[in-house]
Amino acid sequence: MKRKMICLLCTMVLTASLAGCGSSSKEAVTEAAGNTTESTTEAQTEAAESEPVTQIANPWKDGVTPQDVYELVNAYFIVPDGAEHVLYRTLESQKLAEMQFSLDGLD
Repeated sequence: MKRKMICLLCTMVLTASLAGCGSSSKEAVTEAAGNTTESTTEAQTEAAESEPVTQIANPWKDGVTPQDVYELVNAYFIVPDGAEHVLYRTLESQKLAEMQFSLDGLD
C-alpha cells in the first residue's frame, strides 16, 4: 500500500511539472512560481531579451573557387551542361567540398 501511494504521489508531481513546462504566458509562469512577484518576472524577462544570442559558427566556407576545391580534395567537380548559379563550399577540417547549382529551374 505504501508503494502505491508513493507511485501515485510521484506520478502526480511529474504530471504537474510537465503541465507547467508547456505554458508560455506570463500569468502561467507567475502562477506556477507561487510567491514570485509579477515585477520580478517582468525584470527577468527584460534581462533575458537584452542578452545577445550566441550561435555556433558555420564551419563551411562559402564562395570558394573550383581551384580551391581542387587544392583541398585533389578533384574537380563536373558541372552539368546548362547549370546556373554554381556555388562551391568547403569544410577544410574534414577535407570535404560540395557544389550547388540550378538546372532547368530546379536547385
